[in-house]
Amino acid sequence: RPKLRHLARRRVRPCCEGAMVAESDVVKPRRSWRADQLTLPHANSGLNEDEVDQDELDARFEETTQRQGWSFNSLFMLCFPAAAAPCVLVIVLWSDMGAGRTVYELLGHFHVLSYLLGGLVALLLSGLYLLDFWLPPHLPGQFCALFDGDVRFGPAILAAVGLISMAAGFSSAKQNPTVPPVMTALIGPVLMAAIRKATQVSDNVQTQDFSRGVIHAKSGVVRLTEAQKLDFLGRFLAGTADDARTFYAAAMSGFFMSGVTTALIWFGWVLSVEALPDTGRPAETFDVTSDQGAYLRWCIPGLVAFFNLGLAMIISLRVKLADSYRAAIRAEHSEKSEEAVDARKAHMMRLGTYTKVVNCLAFVLLGSTKAAVELQAVESHSANLMLMFIGVFVIAYYLFMFVTFKRVQSAIQEWLMDLPIWRMMSSLSTNDWVRAAFLNGTFPLLPFLVMLSAVNQLVRKMRGLYADIPQHPREFNPLVVPPTEPNSYKVQIQVDPVPDDQVLTERFVRLSNKTDSWDWVGIYEKMTLLAIAMSGSTLSTKFLNIFLSWLVSVLQPLPLASLLVAAFVAGLICFLLPPVPGVPVYLFTGVLIAAKSNEFGFWTCCGIAVGLSFFMKLFACAIQQKMIGGFLGSSRRIRSLVGVQKPLIRAIEVVLRSKGFSIPKIAIACGGPDWPTSVLAGVLGLPLLEMELVTLPVIFFLAPCVLSGAFFLKRGEGPMWESMANLMLQVTVVAALVLQLIAAWAIQEVLDKKNRDVTIPLEQTVELDWLDHAAEKVKEASYTPYNRLNILARVCLFWGMLIQVMVAHVLFWQGSACFGQFAVTDDINTLQVFNGQDAFIKPTGAFTLAIMCIGFVIYLTFRVMQDFARRSKGQKRMKELDAQKDEWVTFRKLLARQAVYNFPYTPPPVPGVYMKNEF
Repeated sequence: RPKLRHLARRRVRPCCEGAMVAESDVVKPRRSWRADQLTLPHANSGLNEDEVDQDELDARFEETTQRQGWSFNSLFMLCFPAAAAPCVLVIVLWSDMGAGRTVYELLGHFHVLSYLLGGLVALLLSGLYLLDFWLPPHLPGQFCALFDGDVRFGPAILAAVGLISMAAGFSSAKQNPTVPPVMTALIGPVLMAAIRKATQVSDNVQTQDFSRGVIHAKSGVVRLTEAQKLDFLGRFLAGTADDARTFYAAAMSGFFMSGVTTALIWFGWVLSVEALPDTGRPAETFDVTSDQGAYLRWCIPGLVAFFNLGLAMIISLRVKLADSYRAAIRAEHSEKSEEAVDARKAHMMRLGTYTKVVNCLAFVLLGSTKAAVELQAVESHSANLMLMFIGVFVIAYYLFMFVTFKRVQSAIQEWLMDLPIWRMMSSLSTNDWVRAAFLNGTFPLLPFLVMLSAVNQLVRKMRGLYADIPQHPREFNPLVVPPTEPNSYKVQIQVDPVPDDQVLTERFVRLSNKTDSWDWVGIYEKMTLLAIAMSGSTLSTKFLNIFLSWLVSVLQPLPLASLLVAAFVAGLICFLLPPVPGVPVYLFTGVLIAAKSNEFGFWTCCGIAVGLSFFMKLFACAIQQKMIGGFLGSSRRIRSLVGVQKPLIRAIEVVLRSKGFSIPKIAIACGGPDWPTSVLAGVLGLPLLEMELVTLPVIFFLAPCVLSGAFFLKRGEGPMWESMANLMLQVTVVAALVLQLIAAWAIQEVLDKKNRDVTIPLEQTVELDWLDHAAEKVKEASYTPYNRLNILARVCLFWGMLIQVMVAHVLFWQGSACFGQFAVTDDINTLQVFNGQDAFIKPTGAFTLAIMCIGFVIYLTFRVMQDFARRSKGQKRMKELDAQKDEWVTFRKLLARQAVYNFPYTPPPVPGVYMKNEF
């Protein structure tokens, strides 16, 4: 018989006609990796099968597992200086509390060096990846190593790359003044990871011994019973969890203490100066003598302090989760008992709380990014600083979650799947919208990653590493073939090809194979729509600034009464447009009304502007809820598209329909997006008066924003006014984040504690359930996979998606290369659209807009072709479904009644093959 491995390498399907395979013909595996580690220590001493006293075993266990562990005090003495180092460096090097001005002036002479060092860092990182330095597959369990037992050379290379990267960032201070302090802030997490690596004790040998059920007693190697094996292994792994908890507790304390100390020092320094520095608008080239440089050097210590406090909050989740992790390990490696069941219930409640906290943090990071993008309506340097630190914090957050929670999740996976909120989170990984959003963010990097994977595979083959890489189990898919002769059969075995026969690395191939079952037509369409929405959000803010600035110049000559009416009408129209955020409208009102300060006084005009914006917001909410939402809510199809019957919207409805004026209810009404929140309230049929009352606290959000626009008008009178304007914007962001955090927590509480109430079918939404069911069936009947589309449809879909995604990334990352800077507070007479050095639409921007329009036309071409191709199949399937509607709806109502009244019996099924198959 031919050997399976030889056939797999040639990608041949072998056929075996029911004969027995001789033992000599069995494919022998490649040499096992590190076989010496898989043998028991002291194996020559023999196994003692006699009974050994339990006290002696316990003593041997304590002796065997005795670690040279670190106490909390010792670890804190290491972690606190590591966490405080970036704070001290930021104060000394980058702020006016130290030598910030001098350091920036000195580094400005080395800006050319940043390009050379940056290119060197890119080459080094790529070379290390090609040499499998980060996660070497031929050295399982090791990372950042070039060879087995690499404990010095690999860390030395990593430290060198880090130093070169820091030098590149520091030398770019002239072009990117925010990069040096941000890189300095990252020193703390890097040092903390090094401390963890240096103080972590390896427990591989003990883990293998206990897993095999042996322990070294005085009489030799003793075989443990199954109960002893489970007990010792559980105690041992729980001990390692305690060691990890001690380190994370010390790291959390170090970050917290350093953050609090830095914040107190910074606040004391701020209160000691006479006036806040002026910020100015971002310049093309950084100048340390400019107002923007002064603002940067003034605020950067506070941002680093809050960055450390945020890291401490994230690490606290890992510390709190350690008890549940330890309990899960002991439960897995111990016999079941009633006490264990009770303990599991208690830890399940804690796990649910931690899961909701993690979700809230992720939601706040998303909301803060949105708020910072909206702040760019005033072209404020504080918005750029905030975006930079939010981006770094997001990377640190998800990296820490992946590294530290991966082992915890694997240990308590069974427990987590019992949590409703965790099951909902897990289901998001299979959602096409989530996949499309992830691919949208990483799509520009995919060609580079594919190229690196191909080169890496070539390097592995040249080095002969596949002789040492442990092989993953390969799938053998048997398929019985109909017999061609009596009393005979054939079995075809589909063998996965071995990794060294592939063009790409095994990890990349496995990830690629998992995407074979994805709906690529739907994902490409969703990627296109998300990219268009992203581009529209970026462009709407920039062009809205021009419109509002022009409107200010037109309305300023009017008397105050006419001005108030015109501002109210203009702001109301903006509020009724879905893509328009509220921040530019509030800024517009503050700028417009404060211009009359010479006639009525500055603070009087500020009060009038705040009152007008408040009334405008309430009036817009009423129109959005009753006229737009009420009208849309009368359509079943619109209610189905909104998802009124889905758990998330039902959870929001539960919070909004709760009695009284609870804080979560106010948070959703005031902290949610303006247009979607009010329209959703109308679709759900919520009472208008109650929704208006819970929206009243929005004045604490809009007042700082309106005052910010008014303060910008007085920036010529002194640096304090513009600095106060930026502070008001930051207060607006903080208020929005607090409201979003409360709303996210309240919604998750409903999804967790009232999961059954928001997931059971409801009789009043049966028609909406039918529309969803019918739409899914029609989609299945008319669906055509991507590889079966005609060539023109595939070209239009792919290139339409590609153009829109690339345009969205260009506008987001290189917006300054496409468009000039123009704020709501700028004079419209200074605007130059196309001509001049300071033109608003640059040649690159005009070209990008043209390409965007071409891509949109290409995508519309695909949509027209698809609608025409699907129409006949969809109509045919819909006629079949219409004949089954009454039967489906009747049975669905029975299920809804059973769920609502919790009947102890199952309703009799409606006769018919269709219902039998569906339920």
